[in-house]
Amino acid sequence: MKTFLLTLLLCLPFSSPTQDCTATVFEAHTMVGENATVCGTVSQMHYAEGTRGKPHYINMGDRFPKHAFTLVIWKSDLKKFEYNLKTLEGKQLAVTGLIEEYRGKPQIIVKNPGQIMVIE
Repeated sequence: MKTFLLTLLLCLPFSSPTQDCTATVFEAHTMVGENATVCGTVSQMHYAEGTRGKPHYINMGDRFPKHAFTLVIWKSDLKKFEYNLKTLEGKQLAVTGLIEEYRGKPQIIVKNPGQIMVIE
């Protein structure tokens, strides 16, 4: 019985993010204007150093310009992250926030690391 409970407790942190997903990156466009948790795999990272606000773009669902969804982290919020964003590349994420639309694509502006959870 103790082994069963220990196994269950160890599995819970890894299974709960997928249960909390409101939409996949391919469904997020239907939820613009809503707060939701969107899940998918990081396809590409891009630091737009020449763009005002110096955003970091995390594209999911494919590479730019065929991506399905984007996370935007402004340079002013980057200091809150204690890890290198490049470590997220190829990882499956659950991201929570307000889904907005920019140039026909859904996105979430990430202001703090608590909005991002690595699933795998």
